[in-house]
Amino acid sequence: MTEDDAAKRDRYERATASGLGALVGAAISGPAAPLGAVVGATLGPLLEPMAVRIRDELASDARKRGGEVLAAAVEATGSSEEELERLIQSGDETRLLAGIALSAASRTTFEGKLRALGYSLAYGLLAENRAIINVEQMIIAAIGDIEEPHLCLLDVLVHYEPPRGEDQPHPKELDIPDYSYSEFLYSGWYHVRREWPETLICSFRPRLAIVIESLIGTLDRHGLARWDTTSAEVTDDPNLLPTELGELTWRRFRDAGARIPDVWLAQDIGREG
Repeated sequence: MTEDDAAKRDRYERATASGLGALVGAAISGPAAPLGAVVGATLGPLLEPMAVRIRDELASDARKRGGEVLAAAVEATGSSEEELERLIQSGDETRLLAGIALSAASRTTFEGKLRALGYSLAYGLLAENRAIINVEQMIIAAIGDIEEPHLCLLDVLVHYEPPRGEDQPHPKELDIPDYSYSEFLYSGWYHVRREWPETLICSFRPRLAIVIESLIGTLDRHGLARWDTTSAEVTDDPNLLPTELGELTWRRFRDAGARIPDVWLAQDIGREG
């Protein structure tokens, strides 16, 4: 018997034993015992080789995506590969910054996100002081939780002004960052007139409607958007506002050339099931 045959025989024996054990448990528990427990116990040992293959392929994919992040960072810094490694290895904070970016890259297939991680990493590596590095670390952490629908919502909040009746019947695309610094009454960044009720967001991007609460929660948790509590005092539909950190995060995606997939820009609801 070959080593491979012995391994298969061992898995089948363990599968049989696990299945019998689950059946005994089901008999004791009565008819309410879940059939899935029996099936899972039986198939588990048999599917171990598949689990190993998938794990190995995921590891390979993660290395490839990490390489894409570093390639985008090389592009953004305009440096060589050797110079990028020197920047990353220059201190504990820069190594941590790279580690966070590469970890986030291992958990996505969104190409635009990989490039945004690389650009954010580059800005952090080129930063002149610790405060900027820390801010970029927060941006990378936020990008790590942003997938296609999150970016679509962030794009609405940062990049558009909502409709305003007959004078402006459709959302207005904005010139960022000039727009957020254009109000002479304010000495720094300001959200200006980017005040979006949830109903208007869902009207503009209807495919976000089914997941919008989850998306808002993610953006709010990272400080990329916030509710305008003053608007809630005069209306039942409070406004969602971008923050400066949200705009900076959006700009990392824009600078990296990330595009929102058309599926999230479609005007139909697109629900299934």
